[in-house]
Amino acid sequence: MIDIAPCHICGLVRGLFKTIAFRQKAKEQLEIKLKDSTAELAALKEQLQQEIAERRQVEAALRESEQLFQQLAENIDSIFWTLDAKTRQIIYVSPQCEKIWGLSRADLGAAPEYFLNAIIHPEDRDRIIAALKAPDAGEYEQEYRILRREGEMRWIRSRCFPIRDRAGQVYRIAGIDQDISDRKKTEAALRESEKRIQAIISTLCDSEARLQTIVANLLDGLLIVNRRGRVLFANPAAGKIFGCEPEDLIGVELGWPAVKNHTIELTILRPNREIGIGEMHVAPAEWEGKSVCIISLRDITERKRAENALCESEAKFRQMAENIADLFWLASPEDNRLLYVSPAYEKIWGRPIEAANGETQFWIETVYPEDREAVEEAIAKQLQGESTSNEYRIVRPDGSIRWIWARGFPIKDEFGKLYRIAGIAEDVSDRKIAEAQVQASLHEKEVLIKEIHHRVKNNMQVISSLLELQAQYLDDPQTIDLFRESQSRIRSMALIHEQLYQSLYLDKIDFAKYIKDLATNLFQFFGNHSNAIELKLNVAESSLNIETAIPCGLIVNELVSNSLKYAFTEGMSGRISIELFRDEVMKFHLTVSDNGVGLPNNFNIETAGTLGLRLVRMLTRQLKGVLEIETYRGTRFKLGFSELNYRRRL
Repeated sequence: MIDIAPCHICGLVRGLFKTIAFRQKAKEQLEIKLKDSTAELAALKEQLQQEIAERRQVEAALRESEQLFQQLAENIDSIFWTLDAKTRQIIYVSPQCEKIWGLSRADLGAAPEYFLNAIIHPEDRDRIIAALKAPDAGEYEQEYRILRREGEMRWIRSRCFPIRDRAGQVYRIAGIDQDISDRKKTEAALRESEKRIQAIISTLCDSEARLQTIVANLLDGLLIVNRRGRVLFANPAAGKIFGCEPEDLIGVELGWPAVKNHTIELTILRPNREIGIGEMHVAPAEWEGKSVCIISLRDITERKRAENALCESEAKFRQMAENIADLFWLASPEDNRLLYVSPAYEKIWGRPIEAANGETQFWIETVYPEDREAVEEAIAKQLQGESTSNEYRIVRPDGSIRWIWARGFPIKDEFGKLYRIAGIAEDVSDRKIAEAQVQASLHEKEVLIKEIHHRVKNNMQVISSLLELQAQYLDDPQTIDLFRESQSRIRSMALIHEQLYQSLYLDKIDFAKYIKDLATNLFQFFGNHSNAIELKLNVAESSLNIETAIPCGLIVNELVSNSLKYAFTEGMSGRISIELFRDEVMKFHLTVSDNGVGLPNNFNIETAGTLGLRLVRMLTRQLKGVLEIETYRGTRFKLGFSELNYRRRL
């Protein structure tokens, strides 16, 4: 048997009780913890169940929201779209893209870049691409144009906004594109309408300004009078008519006009006591919401004086027209009717004056048949506003013919429009008879003068023939030469008379033709060796009277004869030249030259004793000309002269 000390047992018992107490306490604590954990688990379960219920509600609400969004996106007129913020890939596009852009969602999915590169208008493309690629591209609002595949252009308003995650980062870009083409058209129409309205307003302002200017510058006076008869408005012309400033008329009591819508004349007493005549027209009107009368005043004092002067002038004109021997007539260009014919018609035409008033056809029927066409042409010119003057014959009722000199001239109004045609017809039958007698007399004188020239030419030819016959009885060569020279001179003068009676004009001859004929005759006259000599003519067309032609012809005769006789030795060839022209001061220049042996070194025409050169010197003085002689390589005579004036013969 084991001997256990009581103290030791007591200690064991106390330890056992402590252990049991500790375990009991631990169990109690464990039970408490278990109860707490169970309560927590129950709470967590309840919370989890609540969260699951809430999540299901959120998911149901999300599905409902997505359905609503899809219904909204697919039924609005605008395009809703979303992009990935990083890749810029299209995530969603509403079906309206096909209606607005003309592209289906399949088209956009297959070629997303086609929208930017082909649909957006080239002028707007860079701006829209830059806006999409900008750092803050999630927020912008742009308007741009698109070109649909069929070529139609539309205006689009695009607005986009960012979609951020819980961290605040943009992960989506959403946008709405709206077709604003109709609005743009409306805006354009509105702008155009505003322009038109502005133009109308401007026109109205201009019209008002022009109206004020017109009223201020009217020559007629304008007054506005109220029902009390007081002047409310007066323009400057009204003040001028009354002899005062228009402001002085405001408030003046003129009285309410008793006559309206009629024009009457009235006497105007001006401040300087001068009396004038006015013409007044009154019209009722509304002005600033009140009944007024608009009075138009016109100063007709000068017109009345002019009318009185015109009446006096018409009376004087009628007295003159009815008492002159010439016929005066007045016609209307509109219907070509005669308005007035003076009484001289009865004396000249031998018909009653009533037959002339009216249609011009009756007037034309009195014209001699051969002259009617010319008269009708003159009437046509008068209707065009031209002045005419012509002569024609008329046939009187008794069959006698009278010559008429008619002049017509236009009368135009202040605007230059043809208003009347006036004319004077003069009986020139006696003058025509006198002219016919004068013409017959002139013809007789012309025939007589031509016969005289013809007889003078024949007589000179007879003298030349007598000289030639007389020379046949002479033996002295020098005497024979003198006779031949005289024959040459006579022939040169006879040639002038021959041309005069053959010419249309008896006072002038064609000197170019004369020189040619004279030179030809001289070459034939000196025919012994002239065949070897060349004649060169450079003569301008010119006409000379007989006073100038005879001395000039004799000079040519003497100089050409001297060249033919003395300039060339027997068998020697050469050239004789004759030149004639007229300078700008109407002076003639005659040159006769040859390339013969020339003149002696000591030759002086003033001391020359030969008859021919003495004649040249005398005839040069008669022509009041200047003679120059050159002897280089032959001989050249240069004569300058002017045509002599005709000397009347008694």
